[in-house]
Amino acid sequence: MFLFKYILLFLMFSFTGWLIEVIYVYKDQKILVNRGFLFGPYCPIYGFGSLLIILMLNKYYFHPFVVFIESIVICFIIEYLTSYVLEILFNEKWWDYNDRKYNISGRVCLETLVPFGFFSILCLYIVAPIYSSLINLLNNRFLIILASLLLILYIIDLLTSISINLKLKKINYKYDENKKLKKQVNEIINKECNKVYKRLEHDNEIK
Repeated sequence: MFLFKYILLFLMFSFTGWLIEVIYVYKDQKILVNRGFLFGPYCPIYGFGSLLIILMLNKYYFHPFVVFIESIVICFIIEYLTSYVLEILFNEKWWDYNDRKYNISGRVCLETLVPFGFFSILCLYIVAPIYSSLINLLNNRFLIILASLLLILYIIDLLTSISINLKLKKINYKYDENKKLKKQVNEIINKECNKVYKRLEHDNEIK
């Protein structure tokens, strides 16, 4: 049962993270944007991060400051690696902190890591217990069915998102290559036209 409980916790925190991101963007831009890599309403980085914090830092439950510092380290590693892997896979940066102070390669920055530390405190001491209590209300059979169904939907979304983004990457690559080829062709044509023009100009001078 623990496995299915953690599957639901992962999806619930992924949805919570997605909701936080959507609200944050709406606050600045006044438009609703589907945040994250997937098409569905979840940001897996929040789900994985929350589970790691629960599993790894629960032993420091009575030491909030240790939880805060350790969670910043965990979030740093997750965010940096996620950014790096996504950039390798799709040749695109999904977020860029180069315009903010104390950033590392634009992948992570102190300005976001500190809030993640406070979010982790909130996660471990308040949100996780509430979510766990809600999950505990489900009987075992319904828990297995619900977790399995939601996991299948999540995997379908994940595979579909990866497939579509890889296809878009190929299209963009071909487009960029065509632009480069077109530019090279135009440069050659202009170069040859200049040669012809200079030759005609030289012939006219001789005449």
